[in-house]
Amino acid sequence: MKYLFPLLACLAVFLAARQFGGALESGIPGASSQKDAGRGTKGLARQAERLAGRTCKSPAALERLHRSGELAEEDLIVAIRQAAAHDPEGVWAWIEAGDYGPHGDGTRSKYLQVVLSKWFGKDPEAALAKMNLHHPNNSYLAGYVIGMLATGTTEEAAAVRDHLDALVDMVGNQERAILFPPRTAEGAAVLMALPEGRSREILLGRFAAAWLETDSGSAAAWVKQLPDIVRNKAMADFTGEALNDRPWISEAGRKFAMEWVMNEASPAEKIRFGPMLAENLAKENPAAAIQWATANLSGDALEDATSKVITRLLSTDPEAAREIAETLSAGDGRTAAVAGVAGTMLKKDPAAAIEWWLDHTGDHNPANRTDARTAAALGSKWFQADPDSFRAYLADPDGRELPFTMVQQALKKMMEDRDGTFDWIASLPPANRVPVIKSAYMVLAQESPEKAAAAFDSRPDLATGDGARMILNYWYGRDPNKAVAWVASLPWGGTREAALSAVRKIAEQQVQKGQEPPQQLKELLH
Repeated sequence: MKYLFPLLACLAVFLAARQFGGALESGIPGASSQKDAGRGTKGLARQAERLAGRTCKSPAALERLHRSGELAEEDLIVAIRQAAAHDPEGVWAWIEAGDYGPHGDGTRSKYLQVVLSKWFGKDPEAALAKMNLHHPNNSYLAGYVIGMLATGTTEEAAAVRDHLDALVDMVGNQERAILFPPRTAEGAAVLMALPEGRSREILLGRFAAAWLETDSGSAAAWVKQLPDIVRNKAMADFTGEALNDRPWISEAGRKFAMEWVMNEASPAEKIRFGPMLAENLAKENPAAAIQWATANLSGDALEDATSKVITRLLSTDPEAAREIAETLSAGDGRTAAVAGVAGTMLKKDPAAAIEWWLDHTGDHNPANRTDARTAAALGSKWFQADPDSFRAYLADPDGRELPFTMVQQALKKMMEDRDGTFDWIASLPPANRVPVIKSAYMVLAQESPEKAAAAFDSRPDLATGDGARMILNYWYGRDPNKAVAWVASLPWGGTREAALSAVRKIAEQQVQKGQEPPQQLKELLH
């Protein structure tokens, strides 16, 4: 019987709310202000009138109500709100102990927000202590409380300002969890009135980025007058969306972001957003996009920007892409552009594409990672597109020497048929054969030096000094004794001498580093 009166009081509130259209707070997900006409009978109305003077104060009554399953979601939220006004800590504990299923975090967070609406303004320290313990949803709870700056009472807004740093820290990198004021000048004024400091800067920056995304025309003028540190943070957040073809961002917003990158962004931000800017500039003027990229970027950023521009242009005007690539100055941008064009040309005439690439790639430097990576990628594309063309090019006595990494990449696929590939290598003209043999043994040695050595021994017609050195480079580091034993087993002649020269160089390097070469190697070299 002790629960009868609290339970009847809860029912009175709920029935009155449903009968007379009591609306729920708009900030609570799932809340509704619709009347439930199906329950609007005279008997229910009279019952509500009799019990309307009482309020629900007991978590125990909430438990009974929740378990009954007879009330709609909005009724339960009203009950939580009523009980939280009298015992917020008890209601919080009741919510925390509830079982809401495997995906119930959102439901639990919604109920806890109702408690905070009645608790935070009165006892923010106690509420914060509970929020800190609620790890799965604390960022969203903090974001909800920050929203009281605009929607709460004077008391609640003051409590938020007094504890702003703790709330912002609790949000962390989940800044989209914050319920910001309306994205208007009035909403902006709420945040501008906050105490100066890191938390204010974070909120202003995120608010500005969100406002720019929805109404860049109205937001731009306000953003321009923000402090540099806030404006740049906001523009960096916004630019990442604006230059990524987000459909909800207007053309004016996209151009506003482009102007910021070109005129105000720091060197680091130019590197970050430069490739995206170049791609957007290329929509109207590819040549201008390339010109900006080469003047402002370098290294990977320039390579990425050039690739984006050329890729876009290749789909609309391949000849123009080729002409632009041919006019670029030497560097990573030219390397990327020429490779992009050559990759497209490969689909029609692989040999001609590689010849054009060799003509325009400059002095190929195998020590340059960009050059080596580009050559490897083209070699893989070439072999996949037309393996017969690749083999024919290497077999042509008049063919140009290809970069080592280009041949190596294709041979990784070819060596799946080791015996057949060795027979093909043996058929090549002597001058063409040497670099291919070196690549073949490198591919084998990367997988297994012992298997590479066995293949080397089985093909004396392809047993070259370069091949032996390549095997030793991989084998000695893994098992020096076995590598030295293999060298000792080689027949006398030029190949053995090349192998001995290679291990002698390795031994010298070990001595220079203060290391002791294996005794077996010392005996072999003396």
